[in-house]
Amino acid sequence: MASSSELQYPNMRVELIHCLKKLSDHEYQQAAWVRGEYPPNVAYDDLDFSIRFLFDDTSLEEDSKGYVGVILKNEEEARAVDEVISALNLIFKKYQEDMSDEEYIALEEWQDVLSASQKALKVIKD
Repeated sequence: MASSSELQYPNMRVELIHCLKKLSDHEYQQAAWVRGEYPPNVAYDDLDFSIRFLFDDTSLEEDSKGYVGVILKNEEEARAVDEVISALNLIFKKYQEDMSDEEYIALEEWQDVLSASQKALKVIKD
């Protein structure tokens, strides 16, 4: 198991954790993504920032295990990220990718995203 200091890109790990925190917190999503009430030092935030990190900025969707030693410490963390991505993919396949943040987070299936993200945060620790 790699420690944070042994990871190739520890700062990207911090970004991943931040992304998972946002995806796991429905109250934050309502405040920031729907009402535009951002925390201090945040000028803007929406669901797209988290989606871009998981799907575009990294290739976690395609090969999470390839990120072990890069931003993930072990395969357990990779599996936890896979569950988050799977929950998001199920929504995108069923509802497409052109809904508002408010519509996404109101879906019954969004509970699976919240749950998977909460579980991933418990597994992925600094």
